[in-house]
Amino acid sequence: MAIDRRLRIGIIGLGIGIRHASSFAQVPEAHVVAMADPAPTRLGVPPEEFCAHYGAAYYRDGLEMIEREQLDAVSICTNPGLHREQVEAAARRGLHVLVEKPMAGTAEDCAAMIESCRRHGVTLHMEFPMRQLEPMVELKRLVDAGELGRPFFLNGEYVCGPRPGPAWIWKMGDGSSVINENTCHVIDSACFLLGEVDRVYAEGGNFIGHGAPVEDTAAFTLHFKSGAVASLVGGGVATNELGIRPRISLYGADGQACVEGIYHTYHFLRWAKRGGEVVERDYGAPGSVVYTQGPYARYSLLEPSLRNFVLDVLAGRSPQANAQDGAHNVQICLAVLESIRTRQPVTIE
Repeated sequence: MAIDRRLRIGIIGLGIGIRHASSFAQVPEAHVVAMADPAPTRLGVPPEEFCAHYGAAYYRDGLEMIEREQLDAVSICTNPGLHREQVEAAARRGLHVLVEKPMAGTAEDCAAMIESCRRHGVTLHMEFPMRQLEPMVELKRLVDAGELGRPFFLNGEYVCGPRPGPAWIWKMGDGSSVINENTCHVIDSACFLLGEVDRVYAEGGNFIGHGAPVEDTAAFTLHFKSGAVASLVGGGVATNELGIRPRISLYGADGQACVEGIYHTYHFLRWAKRGGEVVERDYGAPGSVVYTQGPYARYSLLEPSLRNFVLDVLAGRSPQANAQDGAHNVQICLAVLESIRTRQPVTIE
């Protein structure tokens, strides 16, 4: 009998999980075996038909899928409040795990997930895609090589459009606000470049409403253990017609760099050493990202982070973004909310 050397993956959650299915289908080393969602609403076709298009079985219950299918890994794309139970179930079965951001709605859930994966000898990979895009990978290389000198200041912006409410996004302990659910992208970008945060100070509020008493906007500073500082803005108040325009500017003792993009993607890098020439590169804006050519091609762009997950698991390599990155990000997001409410700086332990 031929041995399938591809990574056998199950997907739980067919919201953003649609994107995972499309990307994994473009990775020769990946085999999506099964998908699960009790009530998928974004498919445009019956879930059985959608899964069959990818050669996968359909389950209503993700835990049942984990128990019944012969999997190597599972991609968890459900509400954050469900992540802990699903990660623990996967870990007990010896499955490596990819977890969509945010890792959880509480620090306690993050800690339990980390402990479960440690105890069962599996690896948790965080789905932080933006640090894995080519401009960010190159900028990180420049920082590590000392091309910009000691990095000491970063500013960034990542503001999405309004999120519906009330919904899981706004429920503390689940999505724990749009800051935790979406602004986490720019926070991860900053931590990728500058390391761990030890202090947060924020201002913000709920300016559009959404039917929930949870902050939808924040402007905040991060202090890093290295002594560097960052000034970030995020939230869910942008005008959708303009799209999400993420931006990061990084300042070092010997130079400066900027990455910019559209939607959820950085694609342009500009940098220079002090007194040197400006280096620019456009890696190409995303071509076809959403809602094209029917239900099976809604997300035709291959996500580098999802390809990396497959190849890293197969090679036994460390994750591009690990469980500690995910847990630290949740701590920061919750500290932003606490600081807004207390009007005081918050220390990250």
